Amino acid sequence: MEKLIALGLLYFVGFDVWDDFSAQADKLFLGAPDNEDLIYIEFASDKKDAVIHAVSLINNTNTVTGVLQIDTSAFGEELMAALEAEFNKNEISLPAYSERTMEIWRCFPLEIAYKEPFISLDYAGDPLGYGDEKRCRGLFHKAFDFYK
Repeated sequence: MEKLIALGLLYFVGFDVWDDFSAQADKLFLGAPDNEDLIYIEFASDKKDAVIHAVSLINNTNTVTGVLQIDTSAFGEELMAALEAEFNKNEISLPAYSERTMEIWRCFPLEIAYKEPFISLDYAGDPLGYGDEKRCRGLFHKAFDFYK
């Protein structure tokens, strides 16, 4: 589920990862056809509904313990790998990429938003404000490498 949420976040902010998202949703659904969330995603009326539902799963918490139900390490690994792949494509400008990562960061629950490497998605673009593209790229690479 963590990979699906990560891909959903990327699609939500404008990265062209629909085919990957859809393939991951299909794979998960085939493995758990009774899962209500996967049923909703698989049969959503449009892409937007499927993605919004997947992204909302990042906030699911155990009703007894109040702990997030996603594996934050697995989610972080999947998210950073997907973001690195998009970064390496060089299809958008660094400032536009940075804006998208900040949009992703705004979707995080507080339990992970201020932890590394997630917080980096909020501030990695800050050096662009004073023209330091090298430092910006370095901060993104540090985030990408966090789980390696």
